[in-house]
Amino acid sequence: LWAAELCTSLVLELAEAINDHLLDDLGLEEFVGLIGSIAGDPHRNYLSIRANPLKKKYFEQMQQVVNRVAQLYRRDLSTVEVIVQPDAATTVVTWLESESWPDFTGYLRLGGVAEGDAARLISQTADHLHQISRLKETHPELALRAEEGRRLLLRPPVADTYEGLMASQVMTQNRPVG
Repeated sequence: LWAAELCTSLVLELAEAINDHLLDDLGLEEFVGLIGSIAGDPHRNYLSIRANPLKKKYFEQMQQVVNRVAQLYRRDLSTVEVIVQPDAATTVVTWLESESWPDFTGYLRLGGVAEGDAARLISQTADHLHQISRLKETHPELALRAEEGRRLLLRPPVADTYEGLMASQVMTQNRPVG
């Protein structure tokens, strides 16, 4: 029943990961990074110029969740392709560790990653964390960690871009048809 609180394209993957207790014992950076690893777009490039800060076993466990969801829920018929991308996790964690956007974009340029792709990944990760933060009644510790991770991700200039994107989506949804 609690999974109904997750209003996201990754509802099945997140619910299964939570149900498997995959996210329970992770530190904040590991938690945010692991969510980021499935939040990215498969056709985009992410940071691969540094060692991944997450243990390989976390990605393997998340891949098992993604595979199970694809098999059980016929995810292959969906338009959403979910894959575990360790480089996406590296990108998100690098933003968490960076002091500023210019500091972060230095890494992006070295790694050949487009700023817009990184900003989109960070925003998508923040969206998924926001959904997890709604689970205050059933998963209070996880919800608090998700809220903290989202807060750390959504700092300028990402917060400004995120707020603009959300405002434009609301305007589009409220526009009369015809």
